[in-house]
This record gives sequence, structure tokens and C-alpha cells, in this order.
Amino acid sequence: MKYLCNWLKTYTFNGNSEGKVYVDAKGKSVNAKITANSKCLFPGDAGIYATGLFATGVANSLLEATSVESKFPRPLAGFHTPVAALDGCREGLLVEKLRDMGAKIQLDVMTEGAGVARELDAAKLRSKL
Repeated sequence: MKYLCNWLKTYTFNGNSEGKVYVDAKGKSVNAKITANSKCLFPGDAGIYATGLFATGVANSLLEATSVESKFPRPLAGFHTPVAALDGCREGLLVEKLRDMGAKIQLDVMTEGAGVARELDAAKLRSKL
């Protein structure tokens, strides 16, 4: 057992706060007249650090959403994705918590023929779940 404990001490990695995770996603409406581009930047390495950031963002959102003072609907109970669980809660709750920890989230939408994309605030979006 002592050997295993000593070996595990050498195997530990706390994550790298200097890393960055970039996520770019594109989407089109069913009729392809509207396109959306999202660009996200999350601090830290993609493994330990960013995973902790996401878990903390969800935990902080759930804490606020389930507080006695909350005037918004409670999150869904049971096993759900964070977006589904927090969908009925305060608008922008999860996006705000992630941004508080250094995340940058940008969403641009272009309508066919408009010529110029307009930026939407990701915190104001509601899912269609």
C-alpha cells in the first residue's frame, strides 16, 4: 500500500492555468437562411483546469437557483445536462457564472441577405428543449 501511495504522489497533475481551450461551432437553420457562429475561450488546460471551471460554474448556478431567496423556477431534478436542468431558471445564469471565472463566449448570427452578422448576448438565449 505504501508503494501505491508513493507512486500516486508522483502521478498528480493540478492542471495548467496558463492553457486555453478554444471552441468554435457553426450552425444553420433548417432552411439555411440563418447561420450562427459561436466562439468560446475558456481559461486553463482542456483536462483538469477547464473541467473544474465547468463543474464550478454549474455548481455555482445550482447554488443560486436553489437558494431560498431565488424568485425563479427551480432547476430540474434528476440527471440532466446543465443546460436542460437550468433552462427554466434565471436567464443567463450559467453563462454569467462561466464568464465570472474568465470564460469568453461570443455568438454572431447572420440572416441571408443581411450582409452583416449581428452579435447576440449568449446570456439572453433560451434553449428550445
